[in-house]
Amino acid sequence: MPGSIKKNTHQVRYGVGDAIQADAILIECRKPAEWDSNRGSKQHNSYTTTAKMNAYAVITKKFTNVRESVKP
Repeated sequence: MPGSIKKNTHQVRYGVGDAIQADAILIECRKPAEWDSNRGSKQHNSYTTTAKMNAYAVITKKFTNVRESVKP
């Protein structure tokens, strides 16, 4: 069985409402909820779930088709 994805080098956010967005996100938790399917577009679905108990997520692939915004 693979080890935990948690690393001391990750920048972790703890605020309610903080979000991450990427092409691929790896999630680790003790208690996953059921996946809900939603209509994303005419040909695609999107899926949502809540990861509970020590939930932790890491971006494994950033967006390749979006330019990063430049902060003034």
